[in-house]
Amino acid sequence: MGIVAAWILLWFLRLREWGVAAPVFVDLPIHALSISCIIPARNEAANIGACLESLRGQGNGSMELVVVDDGSTDDTAQWARNAREQDPRIRLIPAAPRPESWSGKTWALTQGVNATSGEWLLFCDADTVLDPALLATAVNVIQHENLDCFSVIPQMKATRLSVSVLLSCLSLARAILLRPASPGKRGMVQGAFLVIRRSSFNAVAGFESLRGSLLEDVELGHLLHDAGCRVRTLPSSPLIMTTMYTSFSEAWQGICKHLYPVMGYSIGRMLLSTLAYVGLVVFPLSTFVVAIGLAIRAPVSEGSMTLALAALLAIGVMYGVMRRILDRESLARAALILAPLSFLLFSALALHSIHAYTHGQVMWKGRHYVGNRKSFSPRMGADGHG
Repeated sequence: MGIVAAWILLWFLRLREWGVAAPVFVDLPIHALSISCIIPARNEAANIGACLESLRGQGNGSMELVVVDDGSTDDTAQWARNAREQDPRIRLIPAAPRPESWSGKTWALTQGVNATSGEWLLFCDADTVLDPALLATAVNVIQHENLDCFSVIPQMKATRLSVSVLLSCLSLARAILLRPASPGKRGMVQGAFLVIRRSSFNAVAGFESLRGSLLEDVELGHLLHDAGCRVRTLPSSPLIMTTMYTSFSEAWQGICKHLYPVMGYSIGRMLLSTLAYVGLVVFPLSTFVVAIGLAIRAPVSEGSMTLALAALLAIGVMYGVMRRILDRESLARAALILAPLSFLLFSALALHSIHAYTHGQVMWKGRHYVGNRKSFSPRMGADGHG
């Protein structure tokens, strides 16, 4: 019973850590703040138009808006040019040939930083759509808490149930195994909407030491924290929405790209995290089955029935917490039914992520990254771009 009570408490603590809602401020004057927004884009023709439209509505008329076209083979660049006709603040920068030691995104982001002059850098993914109140909210939190870095985790939009199931697995794993960054506490930073003081960014040499990273946002957050900067991440917020993946295979590939790096490229940590995930999900289910088995063998045993009732309570708590987490993501409710089986998916994703990284078989955005552990270099993909 004591173990069941501890298990229930742990689930509530995870919900508390990831249940902080973002405040909303719509009237904060932000025109005087010097902000440069950098949007790296590779084959984002389906998303970049809506992203730029939402950025234009953020209420800062002086904000720089720089799109770095990272070797797109679709109409991404044309969509950016069309947006510039609506707003001259928007600039399009074609990515220069990338040095072999850089990953595509870190190279694109660095070129954007070098082409801007704002005191604050806003990195924004091209597949996001921002609520008009998001930037004002970010500025308010930054000023109120005297932050050097602030990020918001977006809600994830999925058009297919199979993608919702994978994203629910990602959301639950994030809530169980990680924590959002806060001043004085190392934690997760999200690059979909990431605001950094330029002086702090320069103090840790920007992406120079992360040039080959495929998880540059989290690792940049760690660098800033270790340098004594004040960093905060707000959990999933309806103020920003992302369509990260459109197919099961793309979602699988994207999640595998994140898992091993977020565990510090440590096989031991990855396996321990997988066991923790499995234990948290399987424990109440297996306890209930065992208790029912004992009750069948000894019907008069009060202990077995008490254990069964405690296990049912734990299952109810687990489902309640899972529902809260997935509701914050606006994922399909059908994914909740399969959520307790997400440990199977997570185990498979973890093993695949370890294998891909240790064998230099990481694929993303048409690029094949070869190498070992933290040292990666992109190789030309099927689309002809490195």
